[in-house]
Order: sequence, then structure tokens, then C-alpha cells
Amino acid sequence: LHSETYLSENLKLVAALRVDYHNRLEDLVYSPRAALVFEPAENQAFRLTYNRAFSTPSTNNLFLDIVAGRIPVGPAGYDIRTRGTPESGFTFNDTCPGGVGGYCMYTPFAPQLGQLPANALPLWNDLVAAVLTGAGAPGLIPVLQNPGADPSDPAIGSMLRRFNQEQLTFVPDPDGPQPIDRMRPTIYNSFEVGYKGILGERLLVSADLYSQQIRDFVGPLRTETPSVFYEPGSVQAFVIQRLTNAGLLGTAVSPEQAAAIIQGMASIPVGTVAPDQGDNSDIILAYRNFGDVDLWGADLSFQFLATDRLSLTGTYSFVSDECFDFNDDGDCNASGDIALNAPQNKGSVGFRFTDLTRGVTFDARARYTDAFPMLSLIHISEPT
Repeated sequence: LHSETYLSENLKLVAALRVDYHNRLEDLVYSPRAALVFEPAENQAFRLTYNRAFSTPSTNNLFLDIVAGRIPVGPAGYDIRTRGTPESGFTFNDTCPGGVGGYCMYTPFAPQLGQLPANALPLWNDLVAAVLTGAGAPGLIPVLQNPGADPSDPAIGSMLRRFNQEQLTFVPDPDGPQPIDRMRPTIYNSFEVGYKGILGERLLVSADLYSQQIRDFVGPLRTETPSVFYEPGSVQAFVIQRLTNAGLLGTAVSPEQAAAIIQGMASIPVGTVAPDQGDNSDIILAYRNFGDVDLWGADLSFQFLATDRLSLTGTYSFVSDECFDFNDDGDCNASGDIALNAPQNKGSVGFRFTDLTRGVTFDARARYTDAFPMLSLIHISEPT
């Protein structure tokens, strides 16, 4: 729907309403718009505008399903799978008693077992044998296997870590997996004041100042499934005590060798806490809607007719924020940060020469763009 109403000879009200339906979105999307246009004189116009617009989740947001890489771990490994968010979202409601936080996991070291408690202990014997064989110490395998067989054995614990796309390593994940709701459209509420007019019959000027609230911003692909690891402190206590009780620590096994064994066991991703919508050990990167962000900006442009054949042009745009650093760490590459993928400052200057009698036109333009952080799919780039 669209309407134009003249409130007076110089004042006009423009109004519009758009309604959209999308079969993968839960609700209808309403987009109203209203503008007051005041024209005090010919070739002079002031504008006050409110606009509500939306951005539909993209095909990638909804349907992406691509293996973007692989993390090899001995004879096994983990696919890094990028996923669109399904209509059900991603949930972690399955419970497995004995797992960290009651979560369940899948492991590539025993895929035939299917869903297991998120507990690394049952895989200890096989993994310690693989680590010791690779370290050239197979004789230690019986010494360090079967934790709990001796009542004095320190308990070996499990913990969650999450693959960090910036550091390309696993970092502690004390919060565990967080559910992802089905995708929602991104809503833009904008207020704008503007002027456009001709000054002195030779200068065309356009200026706009706006404020914008963005709701349900869609962030880039981020790792959403934690991985299960052995808790390093408990591994250290167990290995040191077993080697000490066997009379091997400091004799057959040096402290450096013991530290390498501990590090080797503590660095193995044993399994993946998969969502209810998954049935394997893939590490999933997915999209989610974030909360509200606010910004403001300005756009300026001019065209100056220096002569009948020569014109000069210029533009300048400014936006208050190029990144929303939600964890206040000074950069824009944390999992909760949002980048506009656009520069804070950009502009251009140019000229055009036209000689109609000779049929010749020549123009040139120079553009400037600030560096800016870029978050797109799995790619992260800091400004340089």
C-alpha cells in the first residue's frame, strides 16, 4: 500500500505499508514507512522519514550444509561442517547420565557405539595406548591403563573445549552448548532527516543524517558444538601417581617424558557434543540471530557545475560503528562480536568534462575507503 497526501501547498505526507510472508519464517513481516516532505521553494526539499525494513535470512542461513575442513586426530578426525539453521533450530535436550553437564557426545574413535555420555574416561585405554605407542614408550601401556583399578587412583575428569576459528585451536568452554532458535528476519528501524536542493543554480547538494536500530542481526558462522577433552589437572595427577607407584618417574621416565604424555592425553578431542538434530561427531558451525544494535551515520554528496562543460562531484559517508565488540576485548573476532562488513569512512571526488559539439566526454574519480573488520561465513579478517 502506498499513499501521498498534501497537507498544505508545501507539505506532503508519504506513507506506505508492505507485508511479507516467507514459508521458513514463523511470522508475517510488516514494513511501514512514513515521510514528511517540506518544499519551501522550487528545487528545495527537506525530509523527515521513518522506515521499518527487513532482511530475510539468506539461503546459506537456512540451508547451508558443507564440510569446510577437517581436523585429523591420529587415525580418526573431525569434519568441520557448516550448517544452516533448520526450522527446529538446534537444541541440546538429549541427556546422558555421567556426561559433562549431562550432555551426550559422538566419538570418531568408536562411531559404532553411537550416542554416548560426554565422558572421555571409557576411551582412556585405547587412547593412552595410541599416545604411548606414538611416543615410543609402549612398555608403559600396562602401567597407565585401567584407571580406577587401584582404589588410590586419582579420578580422571572430563571437560568441554570449543574450536576457536581465530586461533585454530580448542579453548575452554565453561558454558557448554547454547541452543539456537529458528532463524528470524533482521529488522531495521530507521529515522532520517535529509535535505536536497540546488544552491546558486550551480550547486546540487544532498545531505542525510540517520539513526538506525537493527534487531535480530544475523552473525557469521561460529562453532556451536563443544568437544570433550580429558581435564589436564586430573590427567597429571593420575599419570604422576601411577609412574611414581611403579618406581619409574625420574628413572625410566624423565619428568619431561611424563609431561609429554600428560600433554598428549589432555590435547585429544575425544568426542563432540552434538545437537539433537545431529548424529555424528562433526564439529558444527552455524548461524544465529543476535540482539539489538544501534548506530547512526551521515551521507553527503554534491555536484558543482563549474562551467557548461565541466562538473565536479564528491561524496562522503560516515557510520558510527563498524563493529560491535560485545566482550570489550578491543577487537572484532570473538564469537559474540558483530561486524557490519563496511567501512566507517568512505568518500569520493571526481570531475566530468563534456564537449557535445565534438562528441567527447571524459571523467575521472578517486575513491577512499577505510580498512574495516570482515566476518563472513567462516572467514575472519582484521583491518590492516
